[in-house]
Amino acid sequence: MTPRRHAPGSPAIPPQRTTLLQLALLLVVAAPALPQEGEDPAWPPPLPRLSEPQSLDAARTRPAPRVAEEEGPPALEVQITLGVWIGGVEGHLQTPRTGQPGTTSHHRPTTQEIGLTKLGVLPYVDLSLVAFGSHELHVTYVHAEFHGRDRLAESLVSQRAQFPRDAIVNSGLILDTFRLTYRAPWLSLKLGAWSITPEVGIALTWFDYTLTSRQAQGRVGRAYSFLSPYVGGLIRGELIEDTLALEVQLGGSAYLNGATVVDAEVRLVRRLWEFDGADLSLVLGVRGSWLRRRDAQPLEQNDPNMRLGVFSTDPIGGVTFGLRLRF
Repeated sequence: MTPRRHAPGSPAIPPQRTTLLQLALLLVVAAPALPQEGEDPAWPPPLPRLSEPQSLDAARTRPAPRVAEEEGPPALEVQITLGVWIGGVEGHLQTPRTGQPGTTSHHRPTTQEIGLTKLGVLPYVDLSLVAFGSHELHVTYVHAEFHGRDRLAESLVSQRAQFPRDAIVNSGLILDTFRLTYRAPWLSLKLGAWSITPEVGIALTWFDYTLTSRQAQGRVGRAYSFLSPYVGGLIRGELIEDTLALEVQLGGSAYLNGATVVDAEVRLVRRLWEFDGADLSLVLGVRGSWLRRRDAQPLEQNDPNMRLGVFSTDPIGGVTFGLRLRF
């Protein structure tokens, strides 16, 4: 072994003293780790275990962290709209008695000549029940009632009652509509942010027409209801996501059960408030309806032909507005 060199001019330290100094330093460093009285005398203390590196295969087979599943549509969603339709009526109310010739003037009276010219405030209810986001039951009801008063410019026959020229007449007309349909969201055609959903069902219409005058011989009172199929669809698209939507409702039936019915509405839906799965929206739009029904009497038919809302010639008729609650 080569002897350890020391710096010139410094005293050399004997090897025995060096060994003693190293032992003393070791005791000083290890003293805190020595077992004390009442402690476990195990010695030396166990070394901490280092985790073994995992293999690449083990890392690949490690299960991926769980991701919260996206919630599906609710079992039942309810949407109800309450509003009014500001609209007038225009057309004619041909009404014979038992289909006999000479009991009605042809395509008369018109709504204008008997004073049915004012705009009406027509309340409506629209209810939708959607099950699991795929099946929708849609119910609508509109109460349309008009009253008028005017002086006849020429004589009139209606339901065999004789109304002379210049007679002052009081008129009334009720056209209530109840519609029950099934919408099929599962058949919707998706076009980006837009969808087209088919709809099929039935429409029930109540017709009630009255005409009276002190100068007349007799009075008119004709009321009946008729059922017709309804086929249509709803077009809906988001103009501003979760804020503003455009809806177009179209439907009706043609020459079925003697009736032709067309109903159309274009509306904007502005969400106002949302809380805990429910929201409230403002609905503003325009609406029009056309109804004509000719019965099967061979000689003289009941032939009312009426246009409501934007389908009439009134420049401001047809506006709709209401509130929609969804929960």
